[in-house]
Amino acid sequence: MSEKIVKIADDFWNIRGEFKIGGLLNIGTQASLLRCASGKYVLLDAYTLNASLKAEVDALTNNGADIEAIINVHPFHTMHVAQMHEQYLCPLQQLYRG
Repeated sequence: MSEKIVKIADDFWNIRGEFKIGGLLNIGTQASLLRCASGKYVLLDAYTLNASLKAEVDALTNNGADIEAIINVHPFHTMHVAQMHEQYLCPLQQLYRG
């Protein structure tokens, strides 16, 4: 699985990434970006974005200024939470954990 962003619908993108077990077996991982009716964005789950993916997310979200929240819906993404929040500090700096 290669790292990429896939547009699923007008207001929904899936960020597909790599997750290797034992450094060998790539089972993949994902996060999602959704545009709300307000025009602001929410990231569902965290993923450490490489420079190319970050540039794509930045282009969509006004360099991250329009990201209102990062919602981590399950514990499998915890290894990416700190990096995602470092890249995109939400306006209220909210950290939600499901």
